Amino acid sequence: MGLRRSTRARRAVRLPGRGGRGCEFTEGAVVAVPSSRLPAATDFLAQVGMKSALLVPLVSRDERIGVLLLASRLRDLLDPDWSAFAQTIGAQISQTVGLGRVFARLAAAEERYRGLFENAAEGIFQTSVEGRALIANPALARILGYDSPEELVARVTDVARQLYTDPARRDELLRRVREEGAVSGFEMPARRKDRSTVWLSVSARAVRGPDGTVLHLEGRAEDITARKRAQETAAALAEVGRELVATVDFAQVAERVVSTVARVFQVRRAGLYRLDPVSRALTCIAIAGEGDPGPWLGRVLPFGAGPAGRAVAEERAAPSPDIPTDSPGPLPEWLVERFQAEGLRAGAGAPLIARGKTLGALDLADRAGRVFTGGELGLLSVFADQAAAALQNAELYEEAERRRHAAEVLADLGRLVSQSLDLTEVRQRVVDGVRELLGGHSAALLRIDQESGDLVTTAASGEREIFGVTPVLPRGTGASGLAVRERRPVASPDMLADDRFTVSAEIRTLAERASCRAVLAVPLSMQERVVGVLNVSGRTGRIFGEEEVHVVEAFAAHAAVALENAQLYEDARAARDFLRSIATNSADAIITTDVRGRTTYFSPGAEEMLGYHAGEVLGRPLAQFYRSGVEEGRALMRRLWTEGRIQHYESAFRGKDGRWVEVSASVSLLRDADGRVTGTVGVLRDVTEPKGAAEALRESEERFRRAFDDSGIGMALQTMDGRYLRVNRVYCEMVGYTAEELLAVSFRDVLHPEDQAADVERDRRMLSGEVGHYQREKRYRHKSGRVVWVLSSVSLVRDADGRPRNMLVQVQDVTERKRIEAELEQQREARLQSDKLAAMGQLLAGVAHELNNPLSVVMGRAALLSRALEGGPLAAQADQIGQAAERCARIVKNFLALARHRAPERGRVAIGPLVQEAIELLAYPLRVDSVEVVVDLAPDLPALWADGHQLHQVLVNLITNAHHALRGAPAPRRLTLTASADPGQSRVAIEVADTGPGIPPEVLSRLFEPFFTTKPPGQGTGLGLSLCRGIVEEHAGSITVESGVGQGARFRIELPVTAPEAEREEPAVARRAAVRGKSILVVDDEADVAEVLAEILALDDHEVDVTLNGQVALDRILEKPYDLVFSDVRMPELDGPGLYQRLEELRHGLVRRFVFLTGDVLGPETRAFLERTGAPSVSKPFAASEIRRVLRRMLLPGDQREPQ
Repeated sequence: MGLRRSTRARRAVRLPGRGGRGCEFTEGAVVAVPSSRLPAATDFLAQVGMKSALLVPLVSRDERIGVLLLASRLRDLLDPDWSAFAQTIGAQISQTVGLGRVFARLAAAEERYRGLFENAAEGIFQTSVEGRALIANPALARILGYDSPEELVARVTDVARQLYTDPARRDELLRRVREEGAVSGFEMPARRKDRSTVWLSVSARAVRGPDGTVLHLEGRAEDITARKRAQETAAALAEVGRELVATVDFAQVAERVVSTVARVFQVRRAGLYRLDPVSRALTCIAIAGEGDPGPWLGRVLPFGAGPAGRAVAEERAAPSPDIPTDSPGPLPEWLVERFQAEGLRAGAGAPLIARGKTLGALDLADRAGRVFTGGELGLLSVFADQAAAALQNAELYEEAERRRHAAEVLADLGRLVSQSLDLTEVRQRVVDGVRELLGGHSAALLRIDQESGDLVTTAASGEREIFGVTPVLPRGTGASGLAVRERRPVASPDMLADDRFTVSAEIRTLAERASCRAVLAVPLSMQERVVGVLNVSGRTGRIFGEEEVHVVEAFAAHAAVALENAQLYEDARAARDFLRSIATNSADAIITTDVRGRTTYFSPGAEEMLGYHAGEVLGRPLAQFYRSGVEEGRALMRRLWTEGRIQHYESAFRGKDGRWVEVSASVSLLRDADGRVTGTVGVLRDVTEPKGAAEALRESEERFRRAFDDSGIGMALQTMDGRYLRVNRVYCEMVGYTAEELLAVSFRDVLHPEDQAADVERDRRMLSGEVGHYQREKRYRHKSGRVVWVLSSVSLVRDADGRPRNMLVQVQDVTERKRIEAELEQQREARLQSDKLAAMGQLLAGVAHELNNPLSVVMGRAALLSRALEGGPLAAQADQIGQAAERCARIVKNFLALARHRAPERGRVAIGPLVQEAIELLAYPLRVDSVEVVVDLAPDLPALWADGHQLHQVLVNLITNAHHALRGAPAPRRLTLTASADPGQSRVAIEVADTGPGIPPEVLSRLFEPFFTTKPPGQGTGLGLSLCRGIVEEHAGSITVESGVGQGARFRIELPVTAPEAEREEPAVARRAAVRGKSILVVDDEADVAEVLAEILALDDHEVDVTLNGQVALDRILEKPYDLVFSDVRMPELDGPGLYQRLEELRHGLVRRFVFLTGDVLGPETRAFLERTGAPSVSKPFAASEIRRVLRRMLLPGDQREPQ
């Protein structure tokens, strides 16, 4: 066709396009150009000698990609065949070039998608229907613990078996994909390469073939382990919290804590240990995890050993990557064996601390290489705090149970005092009871030998390592000897290491072999004289606490009474046997009769003197043997009824042989324990031996006198009108008067005035014959003025005609028992009062929430109204409304502060508002009782570093006490509060003074003792001033009182101004201008509260949206950006914490600009949530200034913010 190849023709030559100078062609068609027009087309074609040319457009998918130029010196290019040929060639070239471009674009797209696939944060996968992994990206391999995607694809051939912890979940996923086509958010636990578990959220779809068959699955997987663990942790904490509330059984709570911790942290072992405060050793009390817990329970860790020991030693949560090398102290052999047997190496521990006291530790142990993060240590500390609270509750419960048990044992001992007269039984019951109550190793009761002064063991209980072997302690030795010498309890953790006393060589030898050398010795006192010691021993190193000492003292007091009664019985029985022995062996004749004169006893001496056998005389009237017969007998009885005793009565008795035996007799009336006359007794001596008979009679009289004077209980003989005729030594010591002083007065001068009416009534009933005698508890007034409680038994002494002549009174001192009973009652009342306060706290929390919402509206509206009326005639009235609402708000908060216990929170406390709030709380009752309140505060008083709620409680207590004192005082009644600072402004003194009746000296010395109160039962616990002193001393201050009878009372509190360096607040920055023009969302189900807050915000040009529940607020937040959110805590549908957690899950930036509104400022759940999140809060009712302060803190740059 005349075409010629030319190298020059291969040069790239740009031809003018359509519309330009040169050739013309139409898109999509071949253009033929005759030679006559070639010069006009281009110089190039002319230069190479072309006669004709074909221009073929190159088009691919409607895109022009170039032009094919065919040129020839021949004219036949204009032939249609050439045109068709050129068009065919052009089409092929266009297709080839177009395909090249497509391939290039595909390669670029593949490169982009591969970058996304390789660098995606979420796992991307493709699996066959049968379960083989086909494709995986690096993120998925990392999530599942494989070194590379290639390893994952090569090793995972059965997804259901290798990756699913529950293969049924794979079937569930396939079913849903087949039915729904695609599944999103399918949560499942998966198994990693190392067999650990990871939680995934899977979104998958089915890829189908043309016939609809599922070819494979593809999708993405997100690691949600942290979120699931957080949910599980929250649920676990809530579960443990519910357990704490539901039970006081610490063993049950401990088991729940360790099982929950083992599950949450996925460790092989979790253990809970209890700290011995003396040895500092830790005892395992609960264990959970893999394997048998038996080898762990009850085992002891030395101080500093293992993760638990390290946590206690350092008083913080601490990890132990390698326990054998990290432990501060050597590991015991048993622990090393357990670690090796169970494959444990790494661990962590956290101390159990409650109210600043370390109670134990919670620890974890796992395989080698396990690393515990800071977040996990913080979570472990939270569980440890819960366990510490449970352990402290258990100790409080155990203490309450111990006290209850002590009261029961003391009550049993009290019953024993009145029921048993068996001295051996009483002694044994005492030592058994005190040893059981204190959990002692042994207990012993020792009496003082009156001759040697040694202590002799009379009863022992428990192991008898010392007292069972050596029953005698030399005088003045050991803790018992020191207790006798100093007349006070003595306690020692080790009797051999205590330099306050010495022990004998024999005792030392026994003690060195004994395991229990701790000792507590309490003296036994009877009528202010020490008669013995009650001794308790415990394991070496045990420290007997103050409460335990009080318990043993109470036992000793009861034991003294019981032992005295039993001893009196033993003495009486011995005296009876002694007198019987005397009567049996006496050469004198001893004869007794009943009230009718019939013979009831005829001694061997009488048989010898008169010749009769006793059987011949007993039951017969004795008057038959008198010289003058029955008449003499009657005359003798009349004299006896009148005189009570006749000495040197001369008469003659007829002997069996008929002779008259001249006798000199001493005759007296016989009386029973109630003083009733039961007969007569006579001692007869033959007058042929007058000197011997007179001596025998004097001895007999001395014995009967001694029975009255030397009795171990108080005895008094009174006339019918109450005058004392005779009193013994014990009675005098009991009331503090001498016998001469008592014989000059009547019993009414000793008996408490409030008990006299009851005695008069009982005397009337006894004289009328309604009762033969009576017994009751009553009060005597000691000569010193103190009150003595006694158990009194009163009976009549009648004359020969049966008429009442005198009264015999027998009394026992029961003051100590009454004191113990009163203390137990006060403790019960205190517990009841505590329960009432707790219930009131719950009630007031709910009331506060309901009151604070309307108070927020009133305060907000008042502020808005004041601003609107500023400068107008009604502005002052609007201000009064606001001030009244603020006063209501303060009252609500003060009630809550009084009704609920809360952790101390130190900060700067202004004294003026503190005093004013306390007065406002009690203003109404003070005003009703006409009490004038005077407040005198020095100007420029420095602020205190203190807990404002605690100091408020102290002032309220002191003002309340002053108010009670002033009620019975005459007008004018004045209460004065003053405050001043020392010249250096380093201490502040606050005084509360009243013009009441004052405080007696005997009360003043005990005013701050726990449970001491002068109020009637049920009207006071005796804890108020004790708590006040505790609070003031916790603030490094002091509280004192000055008072005198009739001079009122003045309480003075002194407190330091400055805080310790570690507790000082940072200085506040200068106040900045108000934040303006922000977009703010207000969420509160109380529409009025929300509207008021919105209007306050609008005053500063903020754009405010209002919603009434959290769900709507969440939708708004997702639709529109906000600078800040104010949200109520309690709301229906979705509450404030729920909204905050949803934003946390979404990782929304507003969680850092989220402010809570709460009407229950002391709610434990609210406080716990705020502490966990660190989110700020504003308590209802709120003021506009408080809202602006929060805005400045949340929205201004760091250097312009106000301090929190």
